[in-house]
Order: sequence, then C-alpha cells, then structure tokens
Amino acid sequence: MYEDLIRQYHSLSEEEKNALLIYKSRLGLLINDLENNPDFLKYYNYYLQLFSNPLNLMIQMSVFKNINLSSLDTFKDSIYNIKTILDKTITKLTINEDTTLYRAVSTNNNINDISKSNIISTSLSFFETLNFANAGENINIYQINLKKGSHVACIPYAILNDNKTHRIILTSKKDQEEIILNKDFYNFEIIANEKMNNIQIIEVNAIEKLKNKAR
Repeated sequence: MYEDLIRQYHSLSEEEKNALLIYKSRLGLLINDLENNPDFLKYYNYYLQLFSNPLNLMIQMSVFKNINLSSLDTFKDSIYNIKTILDKTITKLTINEDTTLYRAVSTNNNINDISKSNIISTSLSFFETLNFANAGENINIYQINLKKGSHVACIPYAILNDNKTHRIILTSKKDQEEIILNKDFYNFEIIANEKMNNIQIIEVNAIEKLKNKAR
C-alpha cells in the first residue's frame, strides 16, 4: 500500500511535491499553527540564517524556491500560499486497501484535539509512533482506521539539518512512513479506548465525508 502511495506521490506536480516537503521541514510547525497568531519573525530569521549557508543553495532553489525571504511580509504570503497548495494536495492520493494509521498527541480525549490544524500527520508504523509517545507525558496514541479509497498524501522523505555544517539534507532513509490527511474531510468515531502502561490508545474509524467523494 505504501509503495503505491509513493508511486502516486511521484505523479504530483513539482509545486505539490515541494509543498509536502516544506511541510516536512521545521516550517510544518508554523503551517500547523497559522490560526494561533504564530511568531513568523522567529521562523523568518531562522531561515534567513539557514539559507545564508552556501551549502543550502541547491535545496533553497529547488524545494524551497517558493519561500520568499525578501521581507517578513513576503515570507508570510509564501507560507499561506504553501498552506493553500497543501490543502489541495492532501486530496490527490488514495489508499488502495483498508489501512490503519497511528498518531501520538499530548491532549485529552476530545477527538477535535487530534490535530490543532486541519492537517493530521500520521505514521503506518505503531512502533515509530511509540518513539514520539515516549518523548512526552499524558500521551494519547490514536489508532485511525481508514477505508480503501480514502484521500491522503504521503511524504516519502525526511528533511534533516546537519548540526555540524547546518546543511539541509533531503533523505528517503528516515521518512517515518508518514501519511497525512485533512481532518476537515473526515468524521471520526471513537470505537475503543484502552490504557497501555502510561499511554492511552484510542481507536477511531475515520469516515470520509460523502460531499468530498464527488469533488
């Protein structure tokens, strides 16, 4: 199933793939926080410094070419534009079999808190998700059941920052089997809730809204 999603990913436009990759970078934190008046200046200054490094020229001119650092205002406009592209791209891929995804969050049992934005980042790997759970407290792991044909997107790469050289590295070796979906396109039904050590595991069925099936 994941291999099929990767195949579909490579059929996306360059603009769509770049938007997904930018979401996989530190800018994903900013994109997820757009409704909460985030600190754009902090991210702007960080990327100004990062792209002052000549080692990052190639990835700046390719993956990040639509991030305009000419001013803080152009940077903000770039981020909102990337978010618009992301919202559309998340609907471009479909899973070819019933699938279970996993997401770790520090929250209460309110299903609306599964993600603070409309973008839900998940993994196919329970054990990969458990690594994130072990890093925090009061963690819920959502086990999300999706039906064949549900609309998602995958990001088969990781974007890493080398601590020594401050070079941005694009790699397929640590992609975490990440799949993202749009919370607004689904109804979530909690069907089970159990405790495993100090972690609450919440199983939900994610049912795609009919109005989006015909888009």
